[in-house]
Amino acid sequence: MLLVFALPYGIGSGMLVVALNAYVAVRSANARITWLHATTAFGALVGHTVLGWIIADGADWR
Repeated sequence: MLLVFALPYGIGSGMLVVALNAYVAVRSANARITWLHATTAFGALVGHTVLGWIIADGADWR
């Protein structure tokens, strides 16, 4: 059941990222697309790290 919902969500999310990257790349300097990728990567790193700490402390992930 999870795949039924996860697959369209993943495809939609990927399409949104591709569209945002194309929009920024066409209308901005190269530095902006670099910052876009850097902040996205930083957010993914920090978010997963903090969630890992919370779960390691014994809290429920929900």
